[in-house]
Amino acid sequence: MAHNNNNARTIWTREEDKIFESALVEFPDKTPNRWDKIAALIPGKSAKEVEEHYNVLIEDIMDIEAGIIEPPKYRGDCLSTYDDLGEFDDIVQRLVDTNEKQEDLK
Repeated sequence: MAHNNNNARTIWTREEDKIFESALVEFPDKTPNRWDKIAALIPGKSAKEVEEHYNVLIEDIMDIEAGIIEPPKYRGDCLSTYDDLGEFDDIVQRLVDTNEKQEDLK
């Protein structure tokens, strides 16, 4: 997911996204210093950029779930970081559930 909609967003390569997505699983929601730990795995990305990227991902997931936008299609990739679409769906559902819990707490 390469975003460059405004100056606050940076371009992410597919490889950086793969690292980011794996790190979200490795460092779940309640992990202390989560964004710092994830940023440490992605050269050139700050904790702030990682957190902003996460927020964009959540927005995208919500839009996909609402049918507003189509899921991304990666040329030659086909979600190769996941064993199958079921694993990807599980990750997406965990992100949606986490986001809904956070909204309920506000």
